[in-house]
Amino acid sequence: MTKKLKQYLAEARQSGVAKAVIVDGSYATAVEEPSDIDLILVLRTDFDLAAGVTPREYNVQSRRMVRRIYKFDVFAAPEGSVAYKKYLSWFTRVNESKPKPPTAKLRKGVIRITL
Repeated sequence: MTKKLKQYLAEARQSGVAKAVIVDGSYATAVEEPSDIDLILVLRTDFDLAAGVTPREYNVQSRRMVRRIYKFDVFAAPEGSVAYKKYLSWFTRVNESKPKPPTAKLRKGVIRITL
């Protein structure tokens, strides 16, 4: 696990807004030096983004801040929501446009880390 990913997971855990983080990108493959890490921050269903949030809560779920601080792409959504299902479907699809798809299957696995 990369140092930046460990830091992000610690921040997400301490923020108290998330149930889990789903990891994808080259990190979730056999690539020795992953060039990108894509995340779904699985928010607690009772977390209200419209209510006032602390800087820590904001920083772990803001695409702009996570990109700036950690160099990851993050998509935040409450577990079970339409957005969550859309992101998970996108993350688990196999990109058939790559020259050598790693599998003939249409879906691939991701890594879920419970916080």
